[in-house]
Amino acid sequence: MVRLTEGEQDLLQKNLAGTTHRNFSEYARAILLGKPIIAAVRNQSLQDIFAELVALRQGLNDVATQFNQAVQKLHTMASIPLFQDWLLKYEMDRRKLLKDIQEINVFINSTAEKWLRS
Repeated sequence: MVRLTEGEQDLLQKNLAGTTHRNFSEYARAILLGKPIIAAVRNQSLQDIFAELVALRQGLNDVATQFNQAVQKLHTMASIPLFQDWLLKYEMDRRKLLKDIQEINVFINSTAEKWLRS
């Protein structure tokens, strides 16, 4: 275990930001074991894109799961009133899916514009 002063910790955190290491433990191990430290500038816009795409993917996965559950329920329905309830739920899920797809398109288009300008 290595104990650091607050100033030492701040300095190491600042230095970590200028490397390819993802977390403090990985960076500290590399320093302590004498491994080379690769300095690199992280592409913040690319990291933002990945974070947004992960969130959008999760939203789409949630909608897909709900849709699959709805279809499975449709197969078990025996009466028309249940089918009408399912139809209403399906329509709400469909609208959410279309909204999520539109958000993806807007995000991709705005990102492409930013990249083309730079």
